[in-house]
Amino acid sequence: MYEFLLRNLFYRVYETHVRRRRTYQHVGEYEANQWKSLAELRVIQWEKLRSLLRYCHQEVPFYREQWKAQGIHWEDIKSLDDYAQLPTLTKEEIRANRGRMIAIPQRGRKTSSGKQRVTISKLSSPNR
Repeated sequence: MYEFLLRNLFYRVYETHVRRRRTYQHVGEYEANQWKSLAELRVIQWEKLRSLLRYCHQEVPFYREQWKAQGIHWEDIKSLDDYAQLPTLTKEEIRANRGRMIAIPQRGRKTSSGKQRVTISKLSSPNR
């Protein structure tokens, strides 16, 4: 009984109303997607990637400026081959442009260091 209440009531209220996250929306989507065909899943993945590219172009100054300087517009990316042509980032670029790589307003900061013991901060916006 306690587990049922915790999972279906308290945690749902906490995630949805206190933390303002869409956790249960995502869970429902994942549960529905598990039964879809590979072709359907690839369409969903492509739509989500296009949505992310649009968001980065509109909201993230670094990507907007970089892509403009290279003559790239997010709408020009029409396939995974086009996506593969986007330049990759280095840790140095991330460190040098950290403030321009996030959508404003930022909400929080977390740090991570990999095997090379180089710290990279993760900034997040209220929408994510």
